[in-house]
Amino acid sequence: MLEVGGLLLLIYFGQEHVSDALRRRFISISGTDFIIDPVPDIVFASVDSPTNYKGITIISNGRIDAESRDATPL
Repeated sequence: MLEVGGLLLLIYFGQEHVSDALRRRFISISGTDFIIDPVPDIVFASVDSPTNYKGITIISNGRIDAESRDATPL
């Protein structure tokens, strides 16, 4: 997880939908669980996902305006 300009960013390369990992609040990689705390503001995901989950912006293919958190596809 990174913090850029006061926004918490998570880069996610998992095989499942990122919304499932956010709902459970952890990511499991090779049998090891990583707790997602604090909850990120923006998630960059490698798999297609909904664009928003409980106020968290999810981007799978595109870019984002950090001020408005509007995602636009590439």
